[in-house]
Amino acid sequence: MGNLISEETLHKLEADTSFQQLSQKMQTLNIFEVLGITNAEIRHSNFLAWLLDPNGNHGMGDKFLREFVSKLGQREVVPENVTVCIVRREWQHIDLLVLCQKEKYLLCVENKVFSGEHDDQLRRYRDMLLEEYPGYTMSFAFISPDGIAPLSADDQQYWQPVSYADILDAIESAKGGSALLPEVNMLLDHYTAAVRRHIVGDDNIKKLCQDFYDRHKEVLDTIYENCKTSLNPICEVAEDWCREKSEQGELIFSPQWSNNTYTRFTTETIRKLFPQHTKPISGWKTTDMAFYEIIKRENYFKITLSLCSDNLTDEQRAACDRVSQALNRPDRKEDWRWKRIRNWPRHTIESEPNSENYKEEIYRYLNTNWREIQKFENDLLNKTE
Repeated sequence: MGNLISEETLHKLEADTSFQQLSQKMQTLNIFEVLGITNAEIRHSNFLAWLLDPNGNHGMGDKFLREFVSKLGQREVVPENVTVCIVRREWQHIDLLVLCQKEKYLLCVENKVFSGEHDDQLRRYRDMLLEEYPGYTMSFAFISPDGIAPLSADDQQYWQPVSYADILDAIESAKGGSALLPEVNMLLDHYTAAVRRHIVGDDNIKKLCQDFYDRHKEVLDTIYENCKTSLNPICEVAEDWCREKSEQGELIFSPQWSNNTYTRFTTETIRKLFPQHTKPISGWKTTDMAFYEIIKRENYFKITLSLCSDNLTDEQRAACDRVSQALNRPDRKEDWRWKRIRNWPRHTIESEPNSENYKEEIYRYLNTNWREIQKFENDLLNKTE
């Protein structure tokens, strides 16, 4: 088809039913997006504090608290009467603390939306609470976008992983049977939509995108190749970094694996740990079942290691199990399709896209992550051999 797209072809794209539904979804007003707080970790913690408060003006009473703790597998430990509970934010740097002093119960929540653990904080928080509140029944929740367990094996004994999908399930369950005010319903619906769009992904949007892409692949690929660097300036820099590392023989990269949101690469070590398909039948339409993904937004990026379970052989599933065991992170769901087994902290870009320091700043962060990735791979190889 070349690089020429006729006006008639573009009109067909606009008339496509999936395109029209996507346009409507993306243009829907969302209060959290209007306020620019969808990517602010502290705002998510504030919203959760409101939901977890049995005396909050949301009108759900203790329903969300109980549904949330049930995601930890500990629903039975919540006292029957929690009307005198208080919720603290950032007490001793702890993100969220629900205290039921009369019943001697507490819930401690550490929320990691876009950052990672540091300074042995989970152990310190637990030790501090054990000293401050002796005799209390305690629940510890470690929230992350994908429900990944804490890094330390010791922390994993006490801190239960919770995903943002779990939080949305808890909201939906807590709403059931409650006669909520219209403004509360609207707020919960807007929050759910914002989390799906910016954190956990919206399956309906993914399906619409895939259907639309399958019908117009050639045209969309042409548009993408001609527009991608102007849509997100991080794209070009991230791909340049991957290309240079690939030419130096340090990693494996092809621009065909990437798009405006994800720049993907892999390594010989990852291919050794996770055997390739013989045909391009993974969820990425490649032979690889695992990729490092540089997730790019307008002013920040982060790197994750992601797996896809599409069309896995017994050998490949056994490889997944070996790695999960080595990382001490058992699967929470047997029927997973996508999962991130490692997240590195996100980096906010301070430099302006057109400035001299922009590329240098991104390269500096990527090189820091690359050194951490190499250490991670060496450690993982030693644990699985």
